[in-house]
Amino acid sequence: ATLSLFGFVERYVSGNSQLLRNGNFAAGLAAWRTNSTGDQLHVENGVLQIRAGRDGQAPSVRQILTRPEGGEYPRLSAWVRHDGVGSGLRDWHAMRLLLVAMDSGGNKLWELPHVVEQSRGSGPWRRVSRVFYLPPRVAAVVVIASLNQVAGSMEVRDLALEQMHEDPAFWFSR
Repeated sequence: ATLSLFGFVERYVSGNSQLLRNGNFAAGLAAWRTNSTGDQLHVENGVLQIRAGRDGQAPSVRQILTRPEGGEYPRLSAWVRHDGVGSGLRDWHAMRLLLVAMDSGGNKLWELPHVVEQSRGSGPWRRVSRVFYLPPRVAAVVVIASLNQVAGSMEVRDLALEQMHEDPAFWFSR
């Protein structure tokens, strides 16, 4: 019964609370911090388009959010696709969607899991999602969509950060 529970039942349930401001990009890039030059960032019909014409650039959008009360398990999800994303010098030079934890001093805690999606080459629209555990020392999180040091293009839509709760059946089964 325990193996079936862990294998076939969703462990986390949504609190149905979108934490991001303008995660659907209906208001363009409002509420988002940007890093770009020229026309590298563009929003059309609720789809964020990020383009880089050469390696060495890092066009991106980011939003910092204070950790909500009881925010131990956030889930970052979105629909993404990418085209012609090259390979950089490092593994993390790629198309990336991240949830990076920060401590109370504003330091990014890169040692904690943070990658929702990281890809090169080309790929069709697909839904990506990941639930993260945030230890007590995390005071805030930053959501980042970026072409990190590589040429190519990526698109993001329906970006959502939700507070999740573990299903009580899992507490009992443990």
